[in-house]
Formats: sequence, C-alpha cells, structure tokens
Amino acid sequence: MNVNTITQLFSIIAVFISCAGVALSWRMGIVTRINTNIWEVYKQYNSDDIKQARANVRAIMQDPEWQQVEDLKSYQLYFQLPIVTCDGPNEVRQALWRQEQDIHRLLSFYHQIGVFLTRHLLDEDATLFLLGGGLDDRWNVLARVPGFFRNHPYEGMFVLYDCYLKWKQRHQHLYIDQHVLEHAIMKDTAD
Repeated sequence: MNVNTITQLFSIIAVFISCAGVALSWRMGIVTRINTNIWEVYKQYNSDDIKQARANVRAIMQDPEWQQVEDLKSYQLYFQLPIVTCDGPNEVRQALWRQEQDIHRLLSFYHQIGVFLTRHLLDEDATLFLLGGGLDDRWNVLARVPGFFRNHPYEGMFVLYDCYLKWKQRHQHLYIDQHVLEHAIMKDTAD
C-alpha cells in the first residue's frame, strides 16, 4: 500500500466519523428538545390556570343543564352570553364567563398538545400517560364545543384524543381494571 492509498483511506474514515458525529449530535438535540417540551407540558398542565380550567370543566360536566347544550345558541344561553347587558355584568355572569373561558383555555391547551404530537415534538407515551386520562374524562364536554363554531377550532384536540384512544388500546396492561381492583380490596379486607 502506498502513502496516497493510506491517506485516502484515513480521509474516508474521518468523513464517516464526522458524519456519524453530526448525526448523533442532531439526534441528541431532538431528544433534548422533546424532553424539554414534555417538561414544559407537565408544568403547564399543573399550572393554576389549567388546574382551574380542569376543575370548571368537571363542574360543567356534572351539571344536568349542560346536557341540553346542543348548538351555539344553547351554549350562549347556558353561559348567559354576552355578559354585558344594559345594567352591566353581574357576579353570576362573570363567574359563568370565567367558566366559559376556562373551557376554551383547556381546549386550546389540548389543541396545542395535539399539534405538537403531530409534529413529533413531544414523547407520545409520556404525553398521553400524563394528559390522556384527564382529556378522556372530560371528553363529553370538550368534544362538543368546537362544533358550535363555524371554523371548527381546536382540531389538534381531536388528533390528541384519537392518539390517546389508540395509545390506550396498545397499553391496556398499564390500566388496572376497576372491578378487579375492587374485588382484590374487598378480598383483602375480608381476610
């Protein structure tokens, strides 16, 4: 082997190592960004605004009058919109307005998460394990609201919910059957 052949061989190896280093750095950057994003989602999900929104949506969910809300008009009547009348807003209307705003805050949050999942900017398992149950629990309220508006906002929320249902199906082993759990507790207390 002559010197030129050895030099060319080392040059090829150096290029290969450089490309592998760039690829590894790129991949580590993506992983770091995804980990940072999921941490930010966790912090936002546990923020006071989102906690309050989740509580308000749960309260709405338990209100029998909500079952009568089927379109934009009944939605506006439920929340007594608009809140400004000739005598000005009162405390009851302001409380209802805050509840209505909390619905949209939660819809917007879930929409953004759905968009981020679609763009692969979040870890699917961590995101769906963290958020999926709460979304599923409140789905009967949240799913109806976007349909009341012409432009059908919050499409990302539907993507998120669809991802969650598929994820839940694949990860059934993570969920303990409530009946089995209750039976085990009753058996344990009987012994």
